[in-house]
Amino acid sequence: MSHRQPAVRRSTTRRSVLLAAATLALAGGSLLAAAGARICLSPSAPAGLYIPTAAPLVAGAWVQLCLPDPIVSFGRARGYHPAGWPPARCPDGSAAVLKRIAALPGDLVEVREEGLSVNGRLLPGTRPQPIDSERRPLPRLAGLRQRVPDGQCWVYSDTVPNSWDSRYYGPLPIASIVTPMRPLVTL
Repeated sequence: MSHRQPAVRRSTTRRSVLLAAATLALAGGSLLAAAGARICLSPSAPAGLYIPTAAPLVAGAWVQLCLPDPIVSFGRARGYHPAGWPPARCPDGSAAVLKRIAALPGDLVEVREEGLSVNGRLLPGTRPQPIDSERRPLPRLAGLRQRVPDGQCWVYSDTVPNSWDSRYYGPLPIASIVTPMRPLVTL
């Protein structure tokens, strides 16, 4: 003789397991958010989960930063820069961005037709575009050559050719960096 559980009991058990899994997922997500973790879905960085790190600021490092006005205002008006959502929200309500450091104080930066050059080395995937995807002209810094001043940095993305980054607006205050980030899991 078969001992089958009544359908009601199986349904309740299944519902309890799903509720427990959802609770664990939310708790884990809350703990990661409280720790400053960030899920990146922007094309400006590899999709994945990034966590804060105490690593020093060096060229090539990932950083989460808040763009200063008027850069963020221009980006938001054009649809390049979304409003923020916790935990990656800046004081002005915009989203923090995830970029690589291109150059730090003392580095020589050149904005060339073929891309950003730092200390004579061309950064791949950084060719400035003349227009955006809506065919609107982009700010041009072509021909600019400068040493990065104290307290400033240049940021970029090498994963998407039309990233809204320093090749269009120049250096940023290092103080705009919220934290260095490290990819934990990328897709």
